[in-house]
Amino acid sequence: MKLVQITIGALLTMVLSTAEVYKKECYGLVLGTVDKDKYNVMSVAPIQKASRDFKEVRPGDWSNIVKKNRGLFGQRILGDYHSHTQYGEARGGTRLSEEDIASAEHDLIFVIAANDVVKKRKWIGTQTGLITGTFDLISFSIKVYQTGDKVVPLPLICPNL
Repeated sequence: MKLVQITIGALLTMVLSTAEVYKKECYGLVLGTVDKDKYNVMSVAPIQKASRDFKEVRPGDWSNIVKKNRGLFGQRILGDYHSHTQYGEARGGTRLSEEDIASAEHDLIFVIAANDVVKKRKWIGTQTGLITGTFDLISFSIKVYQTGDKVVPLPLICPNL
């Protein structure tokens, strides 16, 4: 099983793009490199043209970005990220939906649970492989899955936390 290591800059962009559209889902691409034992997430690209509401996001036509990204700055598309946001009293979670799995086009899917803050927390990596913390009035939990024959969660770390 591979490890997923994310830079603080990529994590910050992911969190801010989620906060920007909070109460609707965010969507973006995850870029980086792959080693024998780990995925190195170096940057993320929020997709601004995505059509979104509280329950789902439709990426729109970003196929041109994919076609043009053949090793941009030594990186390739590793996967995508999107949020599951709180709606009313129903809190967002990090579990993949059937739609998430069916629409997977790359190796990794990052799911960001974004909910109203109950208690402010420092940003940490947990022993279960999540990254959690709060920003403004939003609580975040971020989990990553590897797709393929079998969808499995992978440990996510950010060395700068």
